Amino acid sequence: MKDINEEISEYLNEIILSEARFKDVKAKYAQYDDMVDGTRDEIKKKIGDKGVSKYLLYVMRETHKMFDEPETEDEVLDDQDGMIPVIDNLIDIIAKYEKNISRIDQKDIYKLNANQLEVLVNNLDKSSTQKKKETKGKVHQESVLIYEDDDVLAVRPLTTEASNYYGMGTKWCISATECENFFDQYTIDGKAFVLLMLKNNQRSPDDVIKSSFGKVALEYNADGAYIRAWDSPDVTMDLKKLTYAVSYNMYDQRVKGIRLDNVERLLNNIIDKGSENIVKQPTPNPKIEIVKKIRKLKDEYESKMKDARLVLDIVDTDIDYFTTFRVPLHRDFEPAKTGKEEMENTRKLEEYLRGKYFPRMGVGVVDFIDIRPNNEDDGHHVLLDISDTISKDEREYQEHLNKMMILQKNFKKVQKDIEKFLSSLGYFQDKGKIKSAADKIAKIDAQDGTDPVNEYFSELVKTDLEKRIENMTINEWLDPECPAPWDEDYEDK
Repeated sequence: MKDINEEISEYLNEIILSEARFKDVKAKYAQYDDMVDGTRDEIKKKIGDKGVSKYLLYVMRETHKMFDEPETEDEVLDDQDGMIPVIDNLIDIIAKYEKNISRIDQKDIYKLNANQLEVLVNNLDKSSTQKKKETKGKVHQESVLIYEDDDVLAVRPLTTEASNYYGMGTKWCISATECENFFDQYTIDGKAFVLLMLKNNQRSPDDVIKSSFGKVALEYNADGAYIRAWDSPDVTMDLKKLTYAVSYNMYDQRVKGIRLDNVERLLNNIIDKGSENIVKQPTPNPKIEIVKKIRKLKDEYESKMKDARLVLDIVDTDIDYFTTFRVPLHRDFEPAKTGKEEMENTRKLEEYLRGKYFPRMGVGVVDFIDIRPNNEDDGHHVLLDISDTISKDEREYQEHLNKMMILQKNFKKVQKDIEKFLSSLGYFQDKGKIKSAADKIAKIDAQDGTDPVNEYFSELVKTDLEKRIENMTINEWLDPECPAPWDEDYEDK
């Protein structure tokens, strides 16, 4: 009964705390109004009541930042269509963070922004046991068993991952994990390897035998011809030294006679089987495999990015990628009157987007930005083009696509912000309001003979100085302390 009472008490306290936190957040972000309610309900559904008290403030804080801190309800309503999917996605990320909190070093989510949180969650490692099991299964699929008995295992790795796994503890450059690994490059150059695990040598009390001959790499050319061997410290071995290593694995000593015949027979058998397998099954070119993975990623993301065009340019195994967004502009957009003005305004737009806007969003650098006619509807759009070359593997393209998804999720906001910036450069005119006002003024019955339409448009083009002069009172004109409208300090005083 005591335990049940404590559970009920804790549950009720959590509800009270959750409601108190909800009221605080709603007061802090009053301009969001019902969106705070919807966010609370979504957190409660995916994480529970405790999630509301822990994360509601965080969700609203990060949403507020991502949408340039709107101050009024009207501004929030303008961005609402873009905010809702962003909030839903953020709550999903937080749910994953909450589920894995015991494995995360950073326990204070409020020290992370939304982009940092997403990177942290996406990079969460699986449990060590699960990871080892998956790695073992994967390397078995990416290697070929050449020979196995109680004392010797000979495998041929087909990928860098398999070479790293079987070459662990050696200094082979084909199994390096802390510096550049040359397995792929050697494969492209037509080399292949069979790795010997000399199990008795690995358990030897002799440190020299253990450290030098626990593992041996056999090197072949593309035709399957044996070239040389490499000991664990990555020093070349001639056939005599290789025989010595295998004899110690079989007999714990250097041997002669029948024992030497047994050693040579085993060694020749392994070398020949390695040659046969290389001829029968050439090592797959790693760049061809990378191309397959990149094509698969492109196909997967194309359906998710409806406002982007994804292009791969593959010549042989050189891979370039291009992602292009076309941001349509409002129909009231009018291009600059001169080419020089157009170039200057495009430069200002580039500075705005590259300087803080896209980096703050987490998109990175957009290579090419331009304002262009849209041939489909006689309008205009802003072209955003991001391109690069794959230097290593498909993970580079995956990282690029993740950034492009941020741009896609915020596409409407990006469109609106670009239009706001271009409006500040004088590109947009509110033609509808001007025409409506002109029509109303034209209908006025000007009994006194004045021309209200011309007066209205004259008012539109008046300079600030003319407006200041008109607004001056008699007392201000007569006051010697009052600055004249044309004085530099007029506005300050």
